[in-house]
Amino acid sequence: IIDKEAQHRATSVYLVDRTIPMLPERLCNNICSLRPNEDKLTYSVIFHIDDKARIKYNQIVHTVINSNRRYTYEEVQAIIERQQRGSTEALPGDEYTNELMILNNLAQQLRAARFAGGAINFDRVEVRFDIDEKGHPVSVHLKESKEAHQLIEEFMLLANRTVAETIGKVPSKKAKVFPYRIHDVPDPEKLDNLARLALPFGHKVRTTGEKTDIAKSFNRLLADVKGKREQHLIETVSLRAMQKARYSTDNIGHYDLAMDYYTHFTSPIRRYPDMMVHRLVSRYLLQSKALCRQEKDELEKEIRRRLNTAQDISQSGREAKMKRGENIINKNNKTYNIDESAIAPAIAALETHLRFMAGGESYIPEEPVLAAGLYEAGTKNLIKSWDDMMGEDIHINEEDGLIDGLYDEL
Repeated sequence: IIDKEAQHRATSVYLVDRTIPMLPERLCNNICSLRPNEDKLTYSVIFHIDDKARIKYNQIVHTVINSNRRYTYEEVQAIIERQQRGSTEALPGDEYTNELMILNNLAQQLRAARFAGGAINFDRVEVRFDIDEKGHPVSVHLKESKEAHQLIEEFMLLANRTVAETIGKVPSKKAKVFPYRIHDVPDPEKLDNLARLALPFGHKVRTTGEKTDIAKSFNRLLADVKGKREQHLIETVSLRAMQKARYSTDNIGHYDLAMDYYTHFTSPIRRYPDMMVHRLVSRYLLQSKALCRQEKDELEKEIRRRLNTAQDISQSGREAKMKRGENIINKNNKTYNIDESAIAPAIAALETHLRFMAGGESYIPEEPVLAAGLYEAGTKNLIKSWDDMMGEDIHINEEDGLIDGLYDEL
């Protein structure tokens, strides 16, 4: 019953003010959670890595983990920053400072190697709302990806890639049926539109050539716009030029991550495809004989069916999350105290948009846009404009850089 319900839900859904879990709370927050000082049955990818972040060898094995401590991202980030500035102040979790700094050093090397290999550096800032007990937003703040987040991210990516390579990278024989997380190359038409959009700002991006060359050009563009008024517009349109990642048994690699083999292994509590991967890896690594053709065909059909269900429900979850966010923002048409620094990205993008609309003349509202209703309405129309900018009806007048066809509501 639990498995059928998890398959139906496909993923945990993270709304603005709550989480709808894929598994019952007793499982996801207790039995299956790595709580400190408790033995937990786990499926691990164990790496032996030298100080240059080179993988010597790895093992994919069933293990028992007894966690020593549970950290928050903020605690780890505080320790990292303290060590980097040479401070001696006492902080929670000091007893594992040496281990954390070794892991962080390795993670940063893995991250640098990934970008050097052609991964796209979309360093997006998340907007987070603080909700009161009545469900009203009382403030909003930005959540940036710092080294503590990157530490976890890099080792998760490494584990996911290693599992996919272990099952799929078999040059001497046909690979076993397996669910991959794939990401195709950017849409050529949208890539061309991005290049034309960036040109009036003095930026160039490659639209043809090898995949790695286009990726490096993307990263140069994203680095060049950092801190400039057009940053958030260019970043958003760049993201829209990308294809959507999806699940498939036909592996084509993951363009955004610059990986030939990639899957989802690290979150079986909150994503059903990860649970499928755990079961298949266990089956493949333990079974002594190969499947016959009929068994392979039946297995592939079942995997495809479940992946399609997971993708459909995952999309529904994203739409529910967006809808819930809009409902919270629009409640009672009330004005809330919103941190000006958190709304700055929307104001900067809005200014860029209005400057285009006004033929090059800059315009910003005299007062910061702090009314939540106005903020939501403005950003919703702006996002709609970005969407349409990538469509067939939008074109750029190359003589003066004006974008025609954008919405007049703004």
